[in-house]
Amino acid sequence: MDNLGFFFIAVILLIQLYKVARPYLPKLGISESALAFADKGIAFVYDVVPGIYRVVEALASKGKIKPEAKWVEFLKLLDEQARQEGVTLSSADRARAELLVKDLAARDHQPGTITGSVASIVPANPIQAPAPAAVSQ
Repeated sequence: MDNLGFFFIAVILLIQLYKVARPYLPKLGISESALAFADKGIAFVYDVVPGIYRVVEALASKGKIKPEAKWVEFLKLLDEQARQEGVTLSSADRARAELLVKDLAARDHQPGTITGSVASIVPANPIQAPAPAAVSQ
């Protein structure tokens, strides 16, 4: 695994650790305003990133932007939306956004999926279990 992979694993672990420790952090002397600031960034990323990803993908598919410029366009739109909503994105928020984009892109490239939707998880025709055999007396 390369350094980038280790970085993403570390970010994921830090996010999960934050979620577990969040209820106890005010008791440790961390101000609610600092925690609200972190929570706002996390919520913004999870709410906004999928929509911006879809916009960038649509622009690329229509030829409005070049495929190699998708990430630059995504970051530009993300920063613009954050400014409009008054959210300051930390480096952890940006890393989280990148993870979400990679996840969405991976789902889009799975055969038989509908652009990373729930349909990619739930099969269209689930296999039915065979009926139990009749017991003869």
